Amino acid sequence: MDAYFRFDDQWAHHTISSARTGSPESRVVHNRSQRDPNEIIDTFTPAEGTVEYVFLGAAYKSLAPTSWVSMPKPEAGLIQPCAWGGVQDVAGRR
Repeated sequence: MDAYFRFDDQWAHHTISSARTGSPESRVVHNRSQRDPNEIIDTFTPAEGTVEYVFLGAAYKSLAPTSWVSMPKPEAGLIQPCAWGGVQDVAGRR
């Protein structure tokens, strides 16, 4: 998915790719800025376990001591298909 948003003089242009596999499913989302090659956020949510993993590109290096960080999964499990990265716009058009 290619997303472009403009608010006055500010704008964002990102390419977002998403995939899911398995049952229960695992998900991966690649979010790449078309303006700044250092602005990268990748997320991996494995089917098993209580955490998901996030890769923070160079633009975010001040946020964590390493590029890969983890955080707890939502208590309800994986979010609904129309609410995860790369799918929101498509799901909203059905």
